[in-house]
Amino acid sequence: MRTTTTILVLAAVSVVGACKHREPLSADFGNSVNQNPALHVVDPQPASAGAGAPNLEGTRAVIGYGRYLTDTVETPVAESTADE
Repeated sequence: MRTTTTILVLAAVSVVGACKHREPLSADFGNSVNQNPALHVVDPQPASAGAGAPNLEGTRAVIGYGRYLTDTVETPVAESTADE
């Protein structure tokens, strides 16, 4: 019983000792958290930002959406790079 108690006490002391900060954190600690998402932005102010809605023909969009809903989408023409 005494050996088990000694082992548990030593384990607890080593775990608590590992949690102590040995040196203060620098002033810029955590900047990478904000820097990484900023690197993923392609263009924060694209030239087309104020251009409004894209040019889309309403009638054609409604027909296409209707085909999508009824699962009657037109099959695309097969393309090939070889001369056949």
